[in-house]
Amino acid sequence: MKRRARSPFLAILAILVVASAACSLVFDTDILVSNQDAGADTGTSDPIDATTPPRSDAPEDAPPNDDAALVDVITTPPEAPFFIDDFARPNSPEVGNGWTEKNSVAFVLDTQSALKQQSTTRYRDNLVYRPEISELDVEVAGTFKVIAAPPGSPQVHARITPGTVAALDALDSYLVYVEDGSSTRVSLARQRGGGYSTRLGDPTNTGQTFVLSEPIAAGATYRLRLRVQGAGATIYVACAFDKLVAAPGTFATLGQAAVSEKSDERLTTPGHVGFSGDQSSDKRFAYVRFEASRVK
Repeated sequence: MKRRARSPFLAILAILVVASAACSLVFDTDILVSNQDAGADTGTSDPIDATTPPRSDAPEDAPPNDDAALVDVITTPPEAPFFIDDFARPNSPEVGNGWTEKNSVAFVLDTQSALKQQSTTRYRDNLVYRPEISELDVEVAGTFKVIAAPPGSPQVHARITPGTVAALDALDSYLVYVEDGSSTRVSLARQRGGGYSTRLGDPTNTGQTFVLSEPIAAGATYRLRLRVQGAGATIYVACAFDKLVAAPGTFATLGQAAVSEKSDERLTTPGHVGFSGDQSSDKRFAYVRFEASRVK
């Protein structure tokens, strides 16, 4: 018996089915590769089970390890201050009240305030600090009145390393300061040894500098706040710049910043607290209150 010839239509159909399966296989493989690449780009290698809460190895009372969330840390009130000085003393060439001055001519007591004077030394040697205070987790606040704007460079310091504070033109500390010659820019920084401080958060030294929501004005009163927490691989540093809007003690925040400090240069030991100003600040500002509070 003769074999019936295969229909050309059926032959074409068979070829299309095979080709379609092959295309489907290639398409599926491409999806898998794309998913893996997406996971690599986002730093996610495993699927997340929505029913399982994320795991954290950090202590429950640790500040959030997120620079954006850290900004809120400075808005959380610390403990009641364990040290306060309102400089309510007679005029004197010395700040007095147990303060140590690296340069005795940088500040004088004038009209119940610590007035910044012209000096030939930089902020590292214009420091005024508390030698009896040695704190790890601390918030410092320096309130100052502006006599002339721009004010120069008012600044407050924490974790001042005792072994460096007495050295000429050297200092280890964390600080927040008004940029010299500016009425709108404030920076959060780490000071190590001589030379200028390093702004936190950026190796190019352009990191945690923020612009105030309004310029600093002569005749107004402002407050610099600096908070430092942690002693391990990450140090949490936050700051804020406030304006006195109603006496007594009602402030509005004009700017703030925070960073998770992981540099090998981070400061991990307790230190002194204090304030300073750069050499250009001749009678341009005066501190009217300084506080130090412990934080958890």
